[in-house]
Amino acid sequence: MPSATPRAIVRNIHADSVKAVNLPDVRSRIMELGNEVIGSTPEEFDAFVADEIKRWNKVITEKGIRAE
Repeated sequence: MPSATPRAIVRNIHADSVKAVNLPDVRSRIMELGNEVIGSTPEEFDAFVADEIKRWNKVITEKGIRAE
């Protein structure tokens, strides 16, 4: 969702998503598709994304990778 989404809306969507993912049939289907269910807060996800951006920016810069 857009970064300017109010935190209250983010929290509500997160809570509803957690409920859905924890339904046994949903969880088993996710796993059947080869995915892993990881529970985290919206803040933890934001931190993960920020870390990944830093990590891959470093790789791109060091290797001189350019978009074609």
